Amino acid sequence: MANTMTQWKPEASYYVREWGETKRKTKQFKTYQLLLRKIGEMLEESNDNEVCVSRSRRGQWGEWYEKWQMRDGKPYKFSETWL
Repeated sequence: MANTMTQWKPEASYYVREWGETKRKTKQFKTYQLLLRKIGEMLEESNDNEVCVSRSRRGQWGEWYEKWQMRDGKPYKFSETWL
């Protein structure tokens, strides 16, 4: 059983251009593995080729923040930090 203070669903956010406006799109996933399966699609849809992920890690307190980009046609995590 997960502690709700330290474990929550991972979420990805990125910017898309719709109807001439740039809007932030946020998606929540049941698990981090499901998010990773969709990261390539989100990067292709993104305006600036960047997706930001916030998540918890099992056994650790706090929130983790990651930035992803496409590099050589594959998703690449270029930044990771604890918040």
